[in-house]
Amino acid sequence: MVDTNSSLELADEVLSRQALHDLHAVYCRAVDRCDLDMLASLFHPDAIVDFGAPMPASEWVPLIIDVELSLLRAFHGVSTEWFDIRGDKAIGEMYLFAHTTKENEGGTTEEFNGARYVRGYERRNGVWKFTFLSIIMDFLSSYPRSQFWAATEYDAAKERGRRTPNDPVEQMPFMYAFPVIAPTAENGDALRELADKQAIDQLLATHSRGQDRADA
Repeated sequence: MVDTNSSLELADEVLSRQALHDLHAVYCRAVDRCDLDMLASLFHPDAIVDFGAPMPASEWVPLIIDVELSLLRAFHGVSTEWFDIRGDKAIGEMYLFAHTTKENEGGTTEEFNGARYVRGYERRNGVWKFTFLSIIMDFLSSYPRSQFWAATEYDAAKERGRRTPNDPVEQMPFMYAFPVIAPTAENGDALRELADKQAIDQLLATHSRGQDRADA
C-alpha cells in the first residue's frame, strides 16, 4: 500500500531539487549568452545580489550583462551542488568555474577562476526563483591569450559560441518537452530511484565541501 503523504513529500523534494538545478543551468546560459530578459526572469522582484555591495537584483542584472558584453568571450558553469530545502524556501552552495577572454592595456589576456555561489531561493506560485545571490572567490589565474583553433582536433568544429540571439543553440528547433513526474503507484519506484541518486549527489557535494573547507 502506497503512503500518499510520504510519496507526495518525496515528489516535492525530488522535483524541487531538479527545479533548482535547472535554475542554475538557465542562469549560466543567460549570463554567458548576455540574455538580459532571461537572466532577469530568474529573480523574484525583491531579490538581492551581493558581489561586494548589496543591491536589488533588478539593478544588478543590466550591470552584469554590460560587464559580460565588454569581454571577448565568457564561459562558466557550476558543478558540485549542495541544497538545504525547507518547504518553499531553500539555500544552496555550488562550485563555479569560469573562463574569460578580455582586452587589457597590455594586450589580450585570459582568466580562469574558481569560486562558489551562495544562493537563496523561494518558491512562489509554484515557481522557484532566486531571492539572494552572492559569490565567494577561491582562486584566480591570469595569463596571455593562448586560444587557437587551427591544427587542433577542434578546428573541424566550425560552430562557435555567440551571444543572444545568434548562438547556434538558439537556431535549433526544440521538439521535446520533459513531463513533470507525479507520484503514483506506477512511477513510485522510478521516483525513489531518482531521489536516491539525488541523495548520493548531495553526499558527494557535502564531502567536497567538507574536504575543501577542512571541516572534519
